[in-house]
Amino acid sequence: MRTILLVDDEPKVRRHLRTGLPWQQWGYRITGEASNGKEALQQCGLSAPDIVMIDVTMPVMDGLELLGELSRKYPNTRSIILTAHQDFHYAKQAMQLGAVGYLLKTPLDAEEVRSVLERAGKDVDKERSAQQSQLARQQLLKSYHYPVRQKYFEQLLTGLYATEDEIIRQADVIGIHLPFGSYTLLLCQMDELIAEGARYPDKDRPLVEFSTLELVREALDESAIGRYELFPIAYGQFIILCDAGRTPAAEIRSGIIQLARVMAEPLRKFMNIQLTVLAGDSYMHIKQTRSVFAAVRSKLPALFYVSRQCPAFTSELPALGTMPKEEWNRLAALWKEQATEGGPHHVTAWLQTAEKTLRLHQPHPEQVLAWLNTLVSNAAAAWQGTNSFARTPDASDNETSPIPAGCLQLEKTLLAVARWSDVWTKRLASSVEVRPEIAACLKFIREHLHEDLSVDAVAQQAQLSPSYLSHLFKKEVGATVNDYILEKRIEQAKVYLTSGQYLNYELIEKIGFRSYSYFCNVFKKSTGMTPNEYKRTHKPSISL
Repeated sequence: MRTILLVDDEPKVRRHLRTGLPWQQWGYRITGEASNGKEALQQCGLSAPDIVMIDVTMPVMDGLELLGELSRKYPNTRSIILTAHQDFHYAKQAMQLGAVGYLLKTPLDAEEVRSVLERAGKDVDKERSAQQSQLARQQLLKSYHYPVRQKYFEQLLTGLYATEDEIIRQADVIGIHLPFGSYTLLLCQMDELIAEGARYPDKDRPLVEFSTLELVREALDESAIGRYELFPIAYGQFIILCDAGRTPAAEIRSGIIQLARVMAEPLRKFMNIQLTVLAGDSYMHIKQTRSVFAAVRSKLPALFYVSRQCPAFTSELPALGTMPKEEWNRLAALWKEQATEGGPHHVTAWLQTAEKTLRLHQPHPEQVLAWLNTLVSNAAAAWQGTNSFARTPDASDNETSPIPAGCLQLEKTLLAVARWSDVWTKRLASSVEVRPEIAACLKFIREHLHEDLSVDAVAQQAQLSPSYLSHLFKKEVGATVNDYILEKRIEQAKVYLTSGQYLNYELIEKIGFRSYSYFCNVFKKSTGMTPNEYKRTHKPSISL
């Protein structure tokens, strides 16, 4: 219900107003009374009425003075003037001061009162609706702060905004203030977040990204480093636009170095994430952001070969080169000789030669990554083809490509290959030679863990009798068929629990268990932990 404050210095008039009209029936409620303007202001501060009905002639502070104070302090409150005077000079003054209506106290006409109240009430409802819309909009912007900023920057890059004024005006609508003295664009990339994105299920990625961006924003705000605006552009990547003002180039460089250090520290400390910052040249007009961004992004691959600095400056990065076909062929032949034929323990020697050659020619990183993935995939297939494994250290070791997506440094790329070769060295050392039919059974089991596997089903695949398969399997592998199936299922369960890809009750169907309680008992017997305990122990932590 709309609320009303009665203001009149005569108690009888206030009582008559309070009791002589059907307020509740009309949809109103009297929330208080005051005998002068000063008391009325105090009441407004306490109860915030929607409408104030004000007598003109009062001691201490009269009605016209009160109207002036209300319009200044409580602009959303609507006022109606009450007076015994029929002089319309008062009405004119009252309207000028913001009153929505003018009523004679004698005689008080109920229909006229209701009509004026309805006019004031419509104003109140309109104001409430506007406030609620504004509140909802602010809440929406707060809840979707980064997605809104990302969408705006995408539109800026596509050239949707035709003029400088439109770019700034559209930014202002969503709480972004871009009239800077001059601009410096920083392209920031969280390397581990991109490279290890597969660690987090899709449903958790917005939380992870929000956490990292909030760490950056809070660090920048606390440092009082100057005016800036932050725009996410992709998972693990964001843009910082800085106000460079009219600062000399040397001071801008110093400020960028300090800003990069401020951003990088909390990410390293709380989330063990390395931040790459690539700074472009300063520019004068916001409309240039599109071309500057393209220029900065085009330089990002050059960081693949330089010692990682935070920040790096586009003007100081060397251009990428091309590697002659003979060099690619030479390294590939050496890989076949040392790694594919010699075994994974020879990979390290090959990597040293490859690093020197790649640094000398500096081909595009995408070409290097695709080429390395082909080499290691072929080597893994060759090693897998010459050995059938009865046991593997971990189900994730079956990956043939060791290089994480988004690997941005040559050193990290080659280190990933070296670690992968170490895993394969251990696997080969612990592997056993088995008969072809048993090798086929092992492959069948690993590929059909989600199905209702049994000795009979596996024996049918090998075209052997169940009894003979059981005897042969135990002799070759060192475990019964059922024990091996159970072992592989537990290994796969660990992978799913660690990644968070499925809920506990969902993953049991993916690995062939039909009872969750049975799965829990088997898992605890195998690992010493319940599935939830294992998940808490191994799941990546997120700092908020």
